[in-house]
Amino acid sequence: MEDTRGSLPVLDRPATRTRLACLVAGCPCKDARIVSYRRAAFYAAQARELGETAKRVIAAEPDWAIPVPAA
Repeated sequence: MEDTRGSLPVLDRPATRTRLACLVAGCPCKDARIVSYRRAAFYAAQARELGETAKRVIAAEPDWAIPVPAA
């Protein structure tokens, strides 16, 4: 009988690696400008605390409406 105490079994690993994000040219999934909601909230809170935000709101044009296709 073999003594297997303290030994770890060797697992087979796949030859190909799994990709976590799309690598298609122009795809936004790896865009460096995209940040998480949590990080965006952190930076927004920092800006408010330091008075670096204008807190501006742009009002919609009063005569603009969503176009409705003719039936």
